[in-house]
Amino acid sequence: MMTPEQKAAIAKIPHYLDGWQGEKGEKIAALIYCWMAGTASYRDENGIEVTKPTGQQPDKIVEAAREDPAAWEAARMLVARLAEHEEPIPPSLLKFTAALMRDKWPKPTGGRPKHKNLARDLRIANAVYMLNSTGIQLSQNDVTIGAKSAFNLVAMYSNLSPAAVRTIWRKIGPHVIESSTKGPFYFHEEPLRLEL
Repeated sequence: MMTPEQKAAIAKIPHYLDGWQGEKGEKIAALIYCWMAGTASYRDENGIEVTKPTGQQPDKIVEAAREDPAAWEAARMLVARLAEHEEPIPPSLLKFTAALMRDKWPKPTGGRPKHKNLARDLRIANAVYMLNSTGIQLSQNDVTIGAKSAFNLVAMYSNLSPAAVRTIWRKIGPHVIESSTKGPFYFHEEPLRLEL
């Protein structure tokens, strides 16, 4: 039997899955790419938690920047932020910057931008996390067969299979779990700032 909190969480699924297309989706994707390159958090003078990119693990973002316009923009923002703060710029980002300055690394165009999938996946993972935090199991097993699972519920609203939702959770879930203590900054205006 579902608790009132679980029923309310299920009713919120469409809200969590809304808004992953277009410019907002690219912004979300750029923030995730910056997170993937490494971050550090601290509280500013007003007590607001600020997460700043460190660029300590830039290889994924640089690799994605070859095909994904959001990753390309994120790599540029990350290099600019590191340079402005006179912080070390990792070799792969330096090579990206040199190629960019020589017009050898144009912004990717054409095809379906990967950021659309990344932004969608982030929304899906947040919906799974929200359901799981109310006590709804992630998936079904022999004991819970017939019970509603987070993967099945999100799949119903996203037109994906439960297996696809599980794959997305495995990829993006760690980020969602990490950000849960700070609040998912891509859904709120103020609680957390990504300093670029």
